[in-house]
Amino acid sequence: MLRFTAAIRSPNTPKRSPSKPKPPFSQRPKLLRISDEMREWSAMLKHELSTWPRVSSRPMFGLAGFYREKVIFAALPRTRALTSPNSFIFKFTPMPPALSQRAEKDPRINSEKQAPGAKWFSFELHSTDDIRDALWWLNQAYEAAKQACATGRRKVKM
Repeated sequence: MLRFTAAIRSPNTPKRSPSKPKPPFSQRPKLLRISDEMREWSAMLKHELSTWPRVSSRPMFGLAGFYREKVIFAALPRTRALTSPNSFIFKFTPMPPALSQRAEKDPRINSEKQAPGAKWFSFELHSTDDIRDALWWLNQAYEAAKQACATGRRKVKM
């Protein structure tokens, strides 16, 4: 008859070191649930963006990433948002000075980390009236992605 016994550790065998504490997830942005209004607004924006030439969409972490060819230019919330329950993000590498001045004057726009060299910007919608301006900013990011496609830049991971 076979007996299974626990392995006995000899006195010379080192003890297992306790696992290292994991770093806090402070580097990863907290994703917020979007509002019902934003769900509607996002669907409207998604419908419009999907009609633009050379645009494709891929799901990513509760968002829908929008690409012009292989260059990402925006992410609309499907179930989650980054900065507020009523916001989406768009990208410039870098934002042209004229647009940067305009963005600074618009209280609905925040740059990631509020840094001068920020690549990702968020736009907060407050009402259906903001859709027109949101599309304008998305179009600016789309056009900037065209230039990135022409220079051979690839998509950048978020």
